[in-house]
Amino acid sequence: MSITRASTCACLLGLALALTGCQKIDRGGFDYDSGADSYPEPYMTGGSGASDDDDDDDDGGTSDGGGGGDGGEPIFECNPGDADACAADEKCAVVLDENNDRTIYKCVPDDSSLAPYETCQLSINDGQDGCPGGTLCIPITEDQDYGSCLPGCQTSGDCGTGVCIVGPFSDIAHCADPCDPLLPTCPGAMRCLATSDRFGCMVGTEEDIGAQAEPCLGFETRGCAEGFACQWGELIPDCLSATGLCCTSLCDVSELDECASPMSCFPVFPNPAPGFEGLGVCLVPA
Repeated sequence: MSITRASTCACLLGLALALTGCQKIDRGGFDYDSGADSYPEPYMTGGSGASDDDDDDDDGGTSDGGGGGDGGEPIFECNPGDADACAADEKCAVVLDENNDRTIYKCVPDDSSLAPYETCQLSINDGQDGCPGGTLCIPITEDQDYGSCLPGCQTSGDCGTGVCIVGPFSDIAHCADPCDPLLPTCPGAMRCLATSDRFGCMVGTEEDIGAQAEPCLGFETRGCAEGFACQWGELIPDCLSATGLCCTSLCDVSELDECASPMSCFPVFPNPAPGFEGLGVCLVPA
C-alpha cells in the first residue's frame, strides 16, 4: 500500500458505515506538504490538566467511573499528597459522603499495613484500605475489585518532577513519576505511558497494547503499549485505522537510523518537560 502525506488509504470492512478508498484525515490545519521539519504532537490536542491550576501541560483524562463520587467537585479536608497532612495516628484517605455521591479527602484512622504500589482493597466508605499515608487505594481494573496504593495528589506541586493525573477507572488522582519509555522500570502494575509533555508511571488499561502500525483509540485514550506512541496514521507505513491514528515506535533523536525505513526520528513532544528533549517518535519525513 502506498502511504502519502496528504491522505491515508484505509479500507474499513465490517463497520456499520463502510468506508472505501482513500479517506482524508483532519489534521487540525497543519499542512504536511509544507516542507516543515516537525509535526504537531497529537497528545497536545486533547486531555485536560487533571488537578493543577499552575501547570496547564498536565495530562489526565476525566472519568465518571467509581472509586469517587460524581455528585460534584471533590472536597479536600486534607491533602492526599502530604504524608503529614493528618495527626500522627491518622492518614488522609478518600471516602464518600453520607449520600455516597461525592468524594471527600479526609483524615481517618491510620491502618497502614501495605507499602506503596502494593495491591489494596478499596474501602471508600471509611478509607480503611491499608495504604500508608501519602498514598491512596486507586482502582487499577475496570471492575474496581481492587487497587494499588499510589502516591496521592491534589496538584502537580505534590508530585516533585511528576504530574498529578486522574486514573482511567476512577476520579481519584495520583502522581505519575517520570519514566524512560525506552527502558521502562515502573513499579508494581504501573506502565510508562505518555502525558502531554513527558512519560510517567501510571495506571494502564487492557487497551494499551498497540504495537507498530496498529490502531490506537485516540489521543486521550492512548491505546499503545510501552515503547510506542499514538500518532497520525498517515505518517506511519501500513497503518490501517478507523480512527486515523496508529501506534509507532519511540526513538532517541540523537541516534542515527534508529527507525525502520522510510521513517525517521522526530521529537515526540513540541514542548517537552526537562529530561525528555531527546525523546522521539518514528514517522515518515515530510
